[in-house]
Amino acid sequence: MAEARVSVDVDQFKCPICLELLTDPVSINCGHSFCNSCIQLKWNIDANTGVYSCPLCRQRFSSRPVLGRNVMLADMVERMRKMSLHAAERQLAGPDDEECYVCAGGKCKAIKTCLVCLASYCEIHLNLHDELNPGNKHMVINVTGKLQDKICRYHDKLKDVYCCEDQKSVCVDCVTDHGGHRVIKNSIARYQQFQLHLTAQMRFEQRIKETENALKTLQKAKEEFKRSTQALEKDSEKTFEDLISLIRRQQCVVRDMIKVREQKESQQSDRIQKQLQMELVKLKNRKDELNQLSSTEDDIYFLQRMPILNAASEFQPPPKITVNTCIFDDLKRSVSNIKSQVEQICKYKTAKTEMPLIKTSTPTIREDFLRYFQPLTLDSKTAHKNLILSENNTKLTWIDCDNPCSYIPERFTYLAQALCVQGLSTCGYWEVEWGGPQVYIAVAYKGIERHGCGSCLGL
Repeated sequence: MAEARVSVDVDQFKCPICLELLTDPVSINCGHSFCNSCIQLKWNIDANTGVYSCPLCRQRFSSRPVLGRNVMLADMVERMRKMSLHAAERQLAGPDDEECYVCAGGKCKAIKTCLVCLASYCEIHLNLHDELNPGNKHMVINVTGKLQDKICRYHDKLKDVYCCEDQKSVCVDCVTDHGGHRVIKNSIARYQQFQLHLTAQMRFEQRIKETENALKTLQKAKEEFKRSTQALEKDSEKTFEDLISLIRRQQCVVRDMIKVREQKESQQSDRIQKQLQMELVKLKNRKDELNQLSSTEDDIYFLQRMPILNAASEFQPPPKITVNTCIFDDLKRSVSNIKSQVEQICKYKTAKTEMPLIKTSTPTIREDFLRYFQPLTLDSKTAHKNLILSENNTKLTWIDCDNPCSYIPERFTYLAQALCVQGLSTCGYWEVEWGGPQVYIAVAYKGIERHGCGSCLGL
Protein backbone atom coordinates (compact mmCIF):
# COMPACT_ATOMS: atom_id res chain seq x y z
CA MET A 1 0.00 0.00 0.00
CA ALA A 2 1.35 3.43 -0.93
CA GLU A 3 1.92 5.72 2.02
CA ALA A 4 2.06 9.55 2.06
CA ARG A 5 2.66 11.29 5.35
CA VAL A 6 2.79 15.08 5.49
CA SER A 7 4.60 17.02 8.21
CA VAL A 8 4.89 20.81 8.30
CA ASP A 9 7.58 22.61 10.32
CA VAL A 10 7.05 26.31 11.06
CA ASP A 11 10.83 26.92 10.76
CA GLN A 12 10.62 26.10 7.05
CA PHE A 13 8.62 29.29 6.56
CA LYS A 14 10.96 31.65 8.44
CA CYS A 15 13.19 34.23 6.77
CA PRO A 16 16.92 33.28 7.10
CA ILE A 17 17.76 36.94 7.77
CA CYS A 18 15.22 38.14 10.38
CA LEU A 19 14.29 34.61 11.58
CA GLU A 20 10.58 35.54 11.57
CA LEU A 21 7.72 34.27 9.43
CA LEU A 22 8.25 35.49 5.86
CA THR A 23 6.68 38.85 5.03
CA ASP A 24 5.94 39.48 1.35
CA PRO A 25 8.25 36.55 0.38
CA VAL A 26 10.37 36.85 -2.77
CA SER A 27 12.69 34.33 -4.47
CA ILE A 28 16.08 35.00 -6.03
CA ASN A 29 17.85 33.23 -8.89
CA CYS A 30 19.45 30.54 -6.69
CA GLY A 31 16.00 29.49 -5.42
CA HIS A 32 16.17 30.77 -1.85
CA SER A 33 13.39 32.96 -0.46
CA PHE A 34 13.52 35.95 1.89
CA CYS A 35 11.36 38.79 3.16
CA ASN A 36 11.27 41.44 0.45
CA SER A 37 12.36 44.16 2.91
CA CYS A 38 15.18 42.03 4.38
CA ILE A 39 16.84 41.13 1.05
CA GLN A 40 16.40 44.67 -0.25
CA LEU A 41 18.16 46.04 2.82
CA LYS A 42 20.97 43.53 2.45
CA TRP A 43 21.50 44.38 -1.21
CA ASN A 44 21.38 48.12 -0.52
CA ILE A 45 24.45 47.51 1.62
CA ASP A 46 26.05 45.37 -1.13
CA ALA A 47 25.51 48.22 -3.61
CA ASN A 48 28.52 49.98 -2.05
CA THR A 49 30.76 47.16 -3.30
CA GLY A 50 28.83 46.32 -6.46
CA VAL A 51 28.82 42.59 -5.58
CA TYR A 52 25.44 40.99 -4.84
CA SER A 53 25.24 37.52 -3.23
CA CYS A 54 22.75 35.15 -1.59
CA PRO A 55 22.96 35.32 2.24
CA LEU A 56 22.56 31.51 2.41
CA CYS A 57 24.53 29.85 -0.40
CA ARG A 58 26.82 32.87 -1.10
CA GLN A 59 26.15 32.64 -4.84
CA ARG A 60 27.23 35.89 -6.50
CA PHE A 61 25.39 37.83 -9.18
CA SER A 62 26.99 40.22 -11.66
CA SER A 63 24.10 42.66 -11.30
CA ARG A 64 21.41 43.23 -8.77
CA PRO A 65 18.80 40.49 -9.43
CA VAL A 66 15.20 41.35 -10.17
CA LEU A 67 13.06 40.04 -7.30
CA GLY A 68 9.90 38.07 -8.01
CA ARG A 69 7.13 37.54 -5.47
CA ASN A 70 6.67 33.85 -4.55
CA VAL A 71 2.87 33.62 -4.70
CA MET A 72 2.58 30.01 -3.50
CA LEU A 73 4.95 30.57 -0.59
CA ALA A 74 3.13 33.78 0.34
CA ASP A 75 -0.15 31.85 0.47
CA MET A 76 1.39 29.13 2.64
CA VAL A 77 2.88 31.70 5.03
CA GLU A 78 -0.47 33.43 5.35
CA ARG A 79 -2.04 30.12 6.29
CA MET A 80 0.69 29.53 8.84
CA ARG A 81 -0.04 32.95 10.36
CA LYS A 82 -3.72 32.09 10.66
CA MET A 83 -2.85 28.75 12.27
CA SER A 84 -0.65 30.57 14.78
CA LEU A 85 -3.45 33.04 15.58
CA HIS A 86 -5.97 30.26 16.14
CA ALA A 87 -3.59 27.93 18.02
CA ALA A 88 -4.79 29.21 21.40
CA GLU A 89 -8.43 28.62 20.41
CA ARG A 90 -7.98 24.98 19.34
CA GLN A 91 -8.84 22.16 21.69
CA LEU A 92 -5.78 20.32 22.97
CA ALA A 93 -5.91 16.53 22.97
CA GLY A 94 -6.58 14.82 26.30
CA PRO A 95 -5.05 11.54 27.47
CA ASP A 96 -7.85 9.53 25.83
CA ASP A 97 -8.06 11.63 22.63
CA GLU A 98 -6.38 11.00 19.28
CA GLU A 99 -3.67 13.62 18.67
CA CYS A 100 -3.13 15.58 15.46
CA TYR A 101 -0.16 14.14 13.57
CA VAL A 102 1.01 17.55 12.27
CA CYS A 103 0.66 19.86 15.30
CA ALA A 104 3.95 20.87 16.88
CA GLY A 105 4.29 21.41 20.62
CA GLY A 106 0.89 21.02 22.25
CA LYS A 107 -0.99 18.46 20.15
CA CYS A 108 -4.58 19.34 19.21
CA LYS A 109 -7.47 16.90 19.25
CA ALA A 110 -7.84 15.13 15.90
CA ILE A 111 -11.24 15.00 14.21
CA LYS A 112 -10.45 12.94 11.09
CA THR A 113 -8.16 10.02 10.22
CA CYS A 114 -6.68 9.35 6.77
CA LEU A 115 -6.30 5.62 6.12
CA VAL A 116 -3.89 6.30 3.24
CA CYS A 117 -1.51 8.63 5.09
CA LEU A 118 -2.08 6.64 8.32
CA ALA A 119 -2.33 9.92 10.21
CA SER A 120 -4.95 11.90 12.13
CA TYR A 121 -5.56 15.64 11.71
CA CYS A 122 -7.19 18.51 13.56
CA GLU A 123 -9.56 20.82 11.68
CA ILE A 124 -6.87 23.21 10.43
CA HIS A 125 -4.39 20.57 9.31
CA LEU A 126 -7.19 18.54 7.76
CA ASN A 127 -7.81 21.44 5.35
CA LEU A 128 -4.09 21.52 4.56
CA HIS A 129 -4.16 17.75 3.96
CA ASP A 130 -7.11 18.08 1.57
CA GLU A 131 -5.35 20.80 -0.39
CA LEU A 132 -2.17 18.75 -0.68
CA ASN A 133 -4.22 15.74 -1.83
CA PRO A 134 -6.86 17.13 -4.23
CA GLY A 135 -9.59 14.99 -5.74
CA ASN A 136 -10.70 13.25 -2.51
CA LYS A 137 -8.60 10.20 -3.44
CA HIS A 138 -7.64 9.50 0.18
CA MET A 139 -10.04 7.61 2.45
CA VAL A 140 -10.78 9.95 5.38
CA ILE A 141 -13.03 8.83 8.24
CA ASN A 142 -14.15 10.23 11.58
CA VAL A 143 -11.83 9.57 14.50
CA THR A 144 -12.98 6.51 16.44
CA GLY A 145 -10.54 5.24 19.01
CA LYS A 146 -6.78 5.33 18.63
CA LEU A 147 -5.24 5.18 15.14
CA GLN A 148 -2.49 2.97 16.58
CA ASP A 149 -5.10 0.25 17.17
CA LYS A 150 -5.82 0.18 13.42
CA ILE A 151 -2.16 -0.22 12.42
CA CYS A 152 -0.25 -3.51 12.64
CA ARG A 153 2.49 -3.05 15.21
CA TYR A 154 4.67 -5.64 13.47
CA HIS A 155 4.49 -4.34 9.87
CA ASP A 156 3.33 -0.70 10.36
CA LYS A 157 0.49 -1.18 7.89
CA LEU A 158 -3.27 -0.71 8.07
CA LYS A 159 -5.24 -3.73 9.28
CA ASP A 160 -7.36 -3.96 6.14
CA VAL A 161 -8.39 -7.65 6.16
CA TYR A 162 -10.21 -9.87 8.70
CA CYS A 163 -8.81 -13.24 9.85
CA CYS A 164 -11.70 -15.66 10.38
CA GLU A 165 -9.63 -18.07 12.53
CA ASP A 166 -8.25 -15.43 14.91
CA GLN A 167 -11.42 -13.29 14.65
CA LYS A 168 -9.58 -10.00 14.36
CA SER A 169 -8.39 -7.52 11.72
CA VAL A 170 -4.83 -7.92 10.45
CA CYS A 171 -2.62 -6.48 7.69
CA VAL A 172 -1.75 -8.28 4.46
CA ASP A 173 1.78 -9.12 5.66
CA CYS A 174 0.34 -10.87 8.74
CA VAL A 175 -1.67 -13.14 6.43
CA THR A 176 1.53 -14.01 4.55
CA ASP A 177 3.35 -14.81 7.79
CA HIS A 178 0.54 -17.07 9.02
CA GLY A 179 -0.35 -19.04 5.92
CA GLY A 180 -3.44 -21.28 5.92
CA HIS A 181 -5.74 -18.83 7.70
CA ARG A 182 -8.88 -17.80 5.85
CA VAL A 183 -9.16 -14.02 5.46
CA ILE A 184 -11.86 -11.77 4.03
CA LYS A 185 -12.23 -8.06 3.47
CA ASN A 186 -13.21 -5.93 6.41
CA SER A 187 -16.35 -4.83 4.58
CA ILE A 188 -17.48 -8.46 4.15
CA ALA A 189 -16.72 -9.24 7.79
CA ARG A 190 -18.65 -6.14 8.81
CA TYR A 191 -21.63 -7.32 6.73
CA GLN A 192 -21.57 -10.71 8.46
CA GLN A 193 -21.32 -9.10 11.89
CA PHE A 194 -24.06 -6.65 10.90
CA GLN A 195 -26.42 -9.58 10.39
CA LEU A 196 -25.72 -10.60 13.99
CA HIS A 197 -26.23 -6.96 14.92
CA LEU A 198 -29.70 -6.95 13.33
CA THR A 199 -30.59 -10.19 15.11
CA ALA A 200 -29.47 -8.68 18.42
CA GLN A 201 -31.56 -5.59 17.74
CA MET A 202 -34.62 -7.75 17.10
CA ARG A 203 -34.01 -9.59 20.37
CA PHE A 204 -33.70 -6.32 22.22
CA GLU A 205 -36.93 -5.03 20.64
CA GLN A 206 -38.72 -8.21 21.69
CA ARG A 207 -37.28 -8.10 25.23
CA ILE A 208 -38.22 -4.43 25.60
CA LYS A 209 -41.76 -5.17 24.47
CA GLU A 210 -42.03 -8.14 26.86
CA THR A 211 -40.64 -6.10 29.75
CA GLU A 212 -43.01 -3.20 29.07
CA ASN A 213 -45.95 -5.63 28.98
CA ALA A 214 -44.77 -7.19 32.25
CA LEU A 215 -44.64 -3.75 33.87
CA LYS A 216 -48.16 -2.97 32.68
CA THR A 217 -49.43 -6.30 34.00
CA LEU A 218 -47.69 -5.72 37.32
CA GLN A 219 -49.21 -2.24 37.63
CA LYS A 220 -52.70 -3.64 36.97
CA ALA A 221 -52.06 -6.35 39.56
CA LYS A 222 -51.10 -3.75 42.15
CA GLU A 223 -54.20 -1.70 41.40
CA GLU A 224 -56.46 -4.75 41.54
CA PHE A 225 -54.88 -5.90 44.78
CA LYS A 226 -55.32 -2.44 46.27
CA ARG A 227 -58.99 -2.35 45.27
CA SER A 228 -59.49 -5.83 46.72
CA THR A 229 -57.91 -4.92 50.05
CA GLN A 230 -59.86 -1.67 50.25
CA ALA A 231 -63.14 -3.42 49.52
CA LEU A 232 -62.40 -6.18 52.05
CA GLU A 233 -61.42 -3.69 54.72
CA LYS A 234 -64.60 -1.70 54.14
CA ASP A 235 -66.86 -4.79 54.28
CA SER A 236 -65.19 -6.16 57.36
CA GLU A 237 -65.42 -2.84 59.19
CA LYS A 238 -69.13 -2.57 58.38
CA THR A 239 -69.76 -6.05 59.72
CA PHE A 240 -67.73 -5.56 62.87
CA GLU A 241 -69.46 -2.27 63.64
CA ASP A 242 -72.67 -4.24 64.36
CA LEU A 243 -70.83 -6.45 66.83
CA ILE A 244 -68.31 -3.96 68.19
CA SER A 245 -69.14 -4.65 71.80
CA LEU A 246 -68.41 -8.39 71.55
CA ILE A 247 -65.64 -8.83 69.00
CA ARG A 248 -63.47 -5.70 69.19
CA ARG A 249 -60.35 -7.76 69.77
CA GLN A 250 -61.03 -10.12 66.87
CA GLN A 251 -61.75 -7.17 64.60
CA CYS A 252 -58.29 -5.79 65.31
CA VAL A 253 -56.74 -9.17 64.57
CA VAL A 254 -58.41 -9.38 61.17
CA ARG A 255 -57.54 -5.78 60.33
CA ASP A 256 -53.89 -6.31 61.22
CA MET A 257 -53.79 -9.48 59.13
CA ILE A 258 -55.07 -7.61 56.10
CA LYS A 259 -52.58 -4.77 56.57
CA VAL A 260 -49.62 -7.13 57.02
CA ARG A 261 -50.65 -9.11 53.96
CA GLU A 262 -51.05 -5.95 51.92
CA GLN A 263 -47.65 -4.66 53.02
CA LYS A 264 -45.97 -7.99 52.26
CA GLU A 265 -47.45 -8.27 48.78
CA SER A 266 -46.83 -4.58 48.06
CA GLN A 267 -43.17 -4.93 49.01
CA GLN A 268 -42.82 -7.96 46.78
CA SER A 269 -44.47 -6.22 43.82
CA ASP A 270 -42.37 -3.06 44.40
CA ARG A 271 -39.21 -5.15 44.38
CA ILE A 272 -40.15 -6.89 41.13
CA GLN A 273 -41.21 -3.57 39.61
CA LYS A 274 -37.85 -2.02 40.45
CA GLN A 275 -36.01 -4.98 38.89
CA LEU A 276 -38.09 -4.74 35.72
CA GLN A 277 -37.53 -0.99 35.46
CA MET A 278 -33.75 -1.43 35.85
CA GLU A 279 -33.73 -4.16 33.20
CA LEU A 280 -35.77 -1.92 30.85
CA VAL A 281 -33.23 0.89 31.25
CA LYS A 282 -30.37 -1.53 30.50
CA LEU A 283 -32.14 -2.87 27.42
CA LYS A 284 -32.81 0.61 26.05
CA ASN A 285 -29.23 1.72 26.74
CA ARG A 286 -27.86 -1.36 24.97
CA LYS A 287 -30.22 -0.74 22.04
CA ASP A 288 -28.98 2.87 21.75
CA GLU A 289 -25.37 1.66 21.82
CA LEU A 290 -26.11 -0.80 19.02
CA ASN A 291 -27.79 1.96 16.99
CA GLN A 292 -24.74 4.21 17.42
CA LEU A 293 -22.42 1.34 16.49
CA SER A 294 -24.39 0.61 13.29
CA SER A 295 -23.87 4.19 12.06
CA THR A 296 -20.10 4.27 12.54
CA GLU A 297 -17.88 4.47 9.46
CA ASP A 298 -14.98 2.68 11.12
CA ASP A 299 -15.05 -1.00 10.17
CA ILE A 300 -12.32 -1.94 12.61
CA TYR A 301 -13.94 -0.21 15.54
CA PHE A 302 -17.23 -1.89 14.62
CA LEU A 303 -15.59 -5.33 14.52
CA GLN A 304 -13.78 -4.71 17.82
CA ARG A 305 -16.90 -3.63 19.64
CA MET A 306 -19.55 -5.88 18.07
CA PRO A 307 -18.36 -9.23 19.58
CA ILE A 308 -18.14 -7.56 22.99
CA LEU A 309 -21.72 -6.29 22.67
CA ASN A 310 -22.98 -9.63 21.36
CA ALA A 311 -21.31 -11.45 24.27
CA ALA A 312 -23.10 -9.16 26.74
CA SER A 313 -26.46 -8.90 24.92
CA GLU A 314 -28.29 -11.76 26.73
CA PHE A 315 -30.82 -10.94 29.42
CA GLN A 316 -33.27 -13.11 31.23
CA PRO A 317 -36.84 -12.61 29.98
CA PRO A 318 -39.23 -10.86 32.37
CA PRO A 319 -41.45 -13.02 34.55
CA LYS A 320 -45.06 -13.62 33.59
CA ILE A 321 -47.36 -11.71 35.89
CA THR A 322 -50.47 -13.53 37.11
CA VAL A 323 -53.08 -11.75 39.22
CA ASN A 324 -54.64 -13.83 41.98
CA THR A 325 -58.10 -12.35 42.55
CA CYS A 326 -59.17 -15.03 45.06
CA ILE A 327 -56.52 -14.29 47.62
CA PHE A 328 -59.00 -13.18 50.32
CA ASP A 329 -62.06 -15.32 49.46
CA ASP A 330 -61.76 -17.47 52.58
CA LEU A 331 -61.35 -14.44 54.78
CA LYS A 332 -64.35 -12.73 53.21
CA ARG A 333 -66.53 -15.79 53.85
CA SER A 334 -65.32 -15.91 57.42
CA VAL A 335 -66.22 -12.29 58.08
CA SER A 336 -69.65 -12.61 56.41
CA ASN A 337 -70.59 -15.40 58.86
CA ILE A 338 -69.66 -13.41 61.95
CA LYS A 339 -73.23 -12.29 62.73
CA SER A 340 -74.51 -15.84 62.94
CA GLN A 341 -71.57 -17.00 65.00
CA VAL A 342 -71.19 -14.23 67.55
CA GLU A 343 -70.60 -16.65 70.43
CA GLN A 344 -67.98 -18.69 68.60
CA ILE A 345 -66.19 -15.93 66.67
CA CYS A 346 -63.62 -15.28 69.39
CA LYS A 347 -62.50 -18.90 69.19
CA TYR A 348 -62.59 -19.01 65.38
CA LYS A 349 -59.20 -19.35 63.72
CA THR A 350 -59.17 -17.02 60.78
CA ALA A 351 -58.16 -18.79 57.58
CA LYS A 352 -54.57 -18.18 56.47
CA THR A 353 -53.97 -16.94 52.93
CA GLU A 354 -50.49 -17.84 51.77
CA MET A 355 -51.14 -17.85 48.02
CA PRO A 356 -48.87 -15.19 46.48
CA LEU A 357 -50.24 -12.28 44.49
CA ILE A 358 -47.63 -12.65 41.69
CA LYS A 359 -46.59 -15.91 40.07
CA THR A 360 -43.58 -16.34 37.77
CA SER A 361 -43.52 -18.93 35.01
CA THR A 362 -41.24 -22.00 34.98
CA PRO A 363 -40.22 -23.24 31.51
CA THR A 364 -41.64 -26.66 30.64
CA ILE A 365 -41.79 -26.79 26.81
CA ARG A 366 -39.25 -25.84 24.11
CA GLU A 367 -40.90 -22.48 23.43
CA ASP A 368 -40.44 -21.56 27.11
CA PHE A 369 -36.79 -22.61 27.08
CA LEU A 370 -36.09 -20.57 23.92
CA ARG A 371 -36.60 -17.41 25.96
CA TYR A 372 -33.27 -18.25 27.62
CA PHE A 373 -31.54 -19.13 24.34
CA GLN A 374 -27.86 -18.12 24.08
CA PRO A 375 -26.06 -18.28 20.71
CA LEU A 376 -22.65 -19.93 21.14
CA THR A 377 -19.60 -19.76 18.84
CA LEU A 378 -16.53 -21.97 19.01
CA ASP A 379 -13.13 -20.60 19.99
CA SER A 380 -10.55 -21.34 17.25
CA LYS A 381 -7.71 -20.84 19.74
CA THR A 382 -8.84 -23.92 21.71
CA ALA A 383 -9.70 -26.22 18.78
CA HIS A 384 -7.59 -29.40 18.41
CA LYS A 385 -5.46 -29.66 15.24
CA ASN A 386 -7.76 -32.40 13.85
CA LEU A 387 -10.81 -30.12 14.05
CA ILE A 388 -11.95 -27.67 11.34
CA LEU A 389 -14.23 -24.70 12.19
CA SER A 390 -16.72 -23.36 9.65
CA GLU A 391 -19.98 -21.41 9.30
CA ASN A 392 -18.72 -18.46 11.36
CA ASN A 393 -17.23 -20.81 13.97
CA THR A 394 -20.55 -22.51 14.75
CA LYS A 395 -19.75 -25.86 13.08
CA LEU A 396 -16.99 -28.29 14.08
CA THR A 397 -15.76 -31.07 11.78
CA TRP A 398 -13.24 -33.81 12.61
CA ILE A 399 -10.68 -34.69 9.91
CA ASP A 400 -8.41 -37.74 9.77
CA CYS A 401 -5.23 -35.73 9.26
CA ASP A 402 -3.41 -32.98 11.11
CA ASN A 403 -4.52 -29.47 10.26
CA PRO A 404 -1.42 -27.20 10.21
CA CYS A 405 -1.81 -24.62 12.95
CA SER A 406 0.42 -22.57 15.20
CA TYR A 407 1.06 -23.51 18.83
CA ILE A 408 -1.25 -21.76 21.29
CA PRO A 409 -1.29 -22.60 25.03
CA GLU A 410 -5.12 -22.62 25.07
CA ARG A 411 -5.36 -25.27 22.32
CA PHE A 412 -6.36 -28.87 23.20
CA THR A 413 -3.54 -31.23 22.23
CA TYR A 414 -4.54 -34.56 23.84
CA LEU A 415 -8.20 -34.91 22.78
CA ALA A 416 -10.15 -33.54 19.78
CA GLN A 417 -12.09 -30.92 21.75
CA ALA A 418 -12.89 -27.20 21.56
CA LEU A 419 -14.44 -24.66 23.92
CA CYS A 420 -16.93 -21.89 23.15
CA VAL A 421 -16.04 -18.21 23.23
CA GLN A 422 -19.00 -17.23 25.39
CA GLY A 423 -19.10 -18.04 29.09
CA LEU A 424 -22.24 -19.15 30.95
CA SER A 425 -22.81 -17.07 34.08
CA THR A 426 -26.64 -16.95 34.17
CA CYS A 427 -29.58 -19.17 33.31
CA GLY A 428 -29.16 -20.19 29.67
CA TYR A 429 -30.38 -22.64 27.02
CA TRP A 430 -28.71 -23.81 23.80
CA GLU A 431 -29.23 -26.51 21.18
CA VAL A 432 -26.66 -28.71 19.40
CA GLU A 433 -26.98 -30.78 16.22
CA TRP A 434 -24.48 -33.62 15.81
CA GLY A 435 -23.71 -36.55 13.56
CA GLY A 436 -21.25 -39.43 13.57
CA PRO A 437 -20.51 -42.45 15.76
CA GLN A 438 -19.59 -40.59 18.95
CA VAL A 439 -19.80 -37.00 20.25
CA TYR A 440 -19.26 -35.60 23.77
CA ILE A 441 -21.01 -32.37 24.78
CA ALA A 442 -20.51 -30.91 28.25
CA VAL A 443 -20.20 -27.77 30.35
CA ALA A 444 -16.67 -27.17 31.64
CA TYR A 445 -14.67 -24.54 33.47
CA LYS A 446 -12.48 -22.22 31.40
CA GLY A 447 -9.39 -23.48 33.24
CA ILE A 448 -9.83 -27.11 32.13
CA GLU A 449 -6.54 -28.97 31.42
CA ARG A 450 -5.58 -28.70 27.72
CA HIS A 451 -2.58 -31.02 27.25
CA GLY A 452 -3.01 -34.14 29.38
CA CYS A 453 -5.47 -36.95 30.05
CA GLY A 454 -7.19 -34.68 32.57
CA SER A 455 -8.57 -32.63 29.68
CA CYS A 456 -11.33 -35.17 28.98
CA LEU A 457 -14.75 -33.58 29.42
CA GLY A 458 -16.37 -34.73 32.64
CA LEU A 459 -13.10 -35.25 34.59
